[in-house]
Amino acid sequence: MRVFTGRRVQINHLLISPDGRYLAAYGWASSKPQTYAHVWRMGGDTNPLFALTSDDPDRQLSQVAFTPNSEHILSGIQGWWSSRHLLSGGVMAEEALTTLKPFVVSGDGRWAVSFGCDNELGSLRLRVAENEQSAWKERWSREFRYVPRTDAGRAISDNRENFWTLWLSDNGTRLLLQFDTIRSHFAGGGRLIRVLDTATGADVFSREETPKQITGQMVVGPVEQVLLLDGRAFHVVDPFKPGAPTLTRTNQSRLKITAAAFSPNGKLLATTSNDTTVTMWDTATWQPTRQYGWEIGRLRAVAFAPDGLTCAAGSDIGKVVLFDVDG
Repeated sequence: MRVFTGRRVQINHLLISPDGRYLAAYGWASSKPQTYAHVWRMGGDTNPLFALTSDDPDRQLSQVAFTPNSEHILSGIQGWWSSRHLLSGGVMAEEALTTLKPFVVSGDGRWAVSFGCDNELGSLRLRVAENEQSAWKERWSREFRYVPRTDAGRAISDNRENFWTLWLSDNGTRLLLQFDTIRSHFAGGGRLIRVLDTATGADVFSREETPKQITGQMVVGPVEQVLLLDGRAFHVVDPFKPGAPTLTRTNQSRLKITAAAFSPNGKLLATTSNDTTVTMWDTATWQPTRQYGWEIGRLRAVAFAPDGLTCAAGSDIGKVVLFDVDG
């Protein structure tokens, strides 16, 4: 077990480079409009190799990602990917993918998704590009049409929708879209989930879920599980059983689940709570198998290394613990 330290900020996202050599954390300071990204060499000093900082409220860091060869880390400002940093410390300009913003990049830097939506017209436009020898190559684009939610203040027809957000799976192979509906909005829960193949744009599955509140993170596992965080609970959607009820598990403590990550082979799920604990779940039974306690602050983020043998958890005071999953 090792503890890495940086600026005293709340860590909201963690990732480990594809070659397993570097650890990156992204977060912000609660006392002032500053965003930070720290990068550590996992086998080196516990102080950051370097840090990226923005204290301009109009140009906040919005995401970081490694390139597929682990030689650079990309940083984005307000949805625009603005720079590519050599992990030895050099900086090179990086052009934005398209004129649509914002867009997300997979943690390994291979896939980038740009989108634009108009909820009054009921139109969502996606463009997906692949990182090929440090250059973005657009692979596909697609438009989704839906009945616009133009009168959200009144309970109008039951089939009106509203584009909510999107995520990429940890391994970048799946793109998850979430739509809100007037029916589910006024019934007190439920959102339409669509999962696409990132490489082709083809539909993998679509399903409407009805937990009362799905306000947290959504995670797509490597064997197609979809996880919806919901306060103290998480809900598991199995696309191979479209008629099956959603499975729900509740945190062992009475505290909110703050983050979740699947192991690379999909056999384990790691969740963090609004305390100092990381819980491992067996995805075959969805039962907890082990709980780790780390006195580094309240945990906010979690990530697995590519080999699945190491896990990292980040806290609200800028510390990251790196530990072996089996001990």
